Amino acid sequence: MLDLRSANVFYGAAQALHDVSLSVARGEVVALAGRNGAGKSTTLKAMAGLLPLRTGALSLDGTVIAAPKPEAMSRYGVGYVPEDRQIFPTLTVNENLAIATIVRRPDRKWVLDDIYDLFPRLAERRRAAGQALSGGEKQMLAIGRAMLCSPQILLLDEPTEGLAPIVVQGVVEAIGKIVSQGVGVVIVEQNFRVPEQLAKRFVVLDSGRVVWSGEKSDLSRNASTVSSLLSGMATS
Repeated sequence: MLDLRSANVFYGAAQALHDVSLSVARGEVVALAGRNGAGKSTTLKAMAGLLPLRTGALSLDGTVIAAPKPEAMSRYGVGYVPEDRQIFPTLTVNENLAIATIVRRPDRKWVLDDIYDLFPRLAERRRAAGQALSGGEKQMLAIGRAMLCSPQILLLDEPTEGLAPIVVQGVVEAIGKIVSQGVGVVIVEQNFRVPEQLAKRFVVLDSGRVVWSGEKSDLSRNASTVSSLLSGMATS
């Protein structure tokens, strides 16, 4: 389990997260929701070691990780797919994926063929440069690159943003297959219909604070409360 506990995060003098706690277990999908600027991406970055905690703790399987850094979190088994995907534009699909295999790991579970099985479209485009890919292909590549580090936990920031509906469904199905392999996922999405297909637990942020959390079954019972907190987001 990856566990963020009572996290306070700052950008300079401005506090972005206020005592935020969030955990995810292997094989579990947790949806992190909220309006723009609520602190969703900041929370993922804190869990990935990209932002330091002023106070609070980050632990994996009960072991506190002191001063977490992104390269260490990757080795611990935490994968992160940023909202902007960060594809190398002049490298081919093959080369973008190969970068993730530079660090040799004896416990590596995912190999290149697994990624091409997960995303057949990438196999067709394996010699295409990153800058020639569509938005959906770039998202597939970003997820595939993260999976080649064989993460126990995968952090996804807006994985379907700007994608056509048919592409969105393909990405959702791929995430479902990843979860079926025992990988835990924290997913941030503006389109709430996406995490509703995948997640069993939901956490809502507002102004850097957790303002609601519950199981999927709690959503309908608290529909008006959740809708008001998510006003401006797409909900079913």
